[in-house]
Amino acid sequence: MAKARKPIRIGRTCVKDALGFFWHDNHKIYVAATPEDIDEFKSRGFREIYMMEEIERVFRESGALRFISWCKIGSIVRQGARHVTFDYGDDKVVLHIG
Repeated sequence: MAKARKPIRIGRTCVKDALGFFWHDNHKIYVAATPEDIDEFKSRGFREIYMMEEIERVFRESGALRFISWCKIGSIVRQGARHVTFDYGDDKVVLHIG
């Protein structure tokens, strides 16, 4: 099994300092940038925060309406994107969707 890696960029967005992410309804992925993001989403009923090392796997397993967004505001991967790049610094993985 390959060692889990933390992406430094997803698409054009730097995520190297992200604290983790929430996954909702099998297609909505929200990336937490601050401890306040985590507190706010947990207060909304999101129970589990995932490690960034899992985001590529979760994105692959997500339904057709998937997207990745910051918890506060700002899209990382828009819904309906045709491809997404996960940049790990030493290599990149490009997923073609569709």
